[in-house]
Amino acid sequence: AESTALSAMSAESTALSRFWFYLESYNSENLDGIRDSLDENVVVECGETTMQGKETILSTYPADFRDHKRVGVLSQPTVHHEDNLVCVDVQLLAAVPQGTIVSLDVSYRYNPETWTQMKHVITNVNVIRA
Repeated sequence: AESTALSAMSAESTALSRFWFYLESYNSENLDGIRDSLDENVVVECGETTMQGKETILSTYPADFRDHKRVGVLSQPTVHHEDNLVCVDVQLLAAVPQGTIVSLDVSYRYNPETWTQMKHVITNVNVIRA
């Protein structure tokens, strides 16, 4: 039982470090870091909209960067396990200078074998400042 608890703790800390690496890559416009974070078949779900595939999703980042979107963390990330994936759940704040500020909940779902993101599930998107 102790080794199971240890491996769960280890999975949790690995998932969190991969999450922070991804967020830092995003905020520093490091496409290679983002590419390294995403699984080939990554899926992004936001309401009715679903996108799939690393290259498809990577192609959306330059537009975000042109808008100088930066993302901050509103809540301490929490980790849970679901469908054999390790999930990092967090509330984020996305801001564009002189523009909109949005809060959103994201669950980043990691494959514990590769530590790449299999899925982003985005919910509770709220405009805080238009």
